[in-house]
Amino acid sequence: LAVDETNLDRAVAALRAGRAEIERWTRLSCEVDGREIAEATSELFLGEARRLEISRHLLAAPEGTEEEQKGSGLLVATGAGSTGFAGAYLDRFARTAPEARWALTEPFPRGHAHALARGTLPAGETLTVRSRNDGDGIAASDSVESVPFPYGALARIRISDRPLLAVRCPP
Repeated sequence: LAVDETNLDRAVAALRAGRAEIERWTRLSCEVDGREIAEATSELFLGEARRLEISRHLLAAPEGTEEEQKGSGLLVATGAGSTGFAGAYLDRFARTAPEARWALTEPFPRGHAHALARGTLPAGETLTVRSRNDGDGIAASDSVESVPFPYGALARIRISDRPLLAVRCPP
């Protein structure tokens, strides 16, 4: 809810009158080596826990193309996440868009043209990431939960079939 003490009475009245809208915010599901991690409302980060260490992975895009990548990590964001951390790398898009977008952050070597540095993950498709991290690799969901993502681990990322239901009350 986008409600606080200044508009609580108005929001309750709108809810009771049936004037509230329910938005279905896209979320991401991710499993690492078959283990599901917490769904992400904003973004997933895959890379080294210490961003100053270079992150390596093999990315397989939904259409089947693959690319070995190096950088400071990989962000996969929903529309809600496009206004936060991922907003430094991706254009803003709707929280309800049935897609996610990814960006390789700080690609290495500088100036190298990674064909899959950015892309779109449509609903029903899977983005696959094989870790080549040689340090303390992690897969983190909304910067809340992180699980190990060591060398050889496989992450599969999809649009969740359980959107976040956000109540929006008119002013």
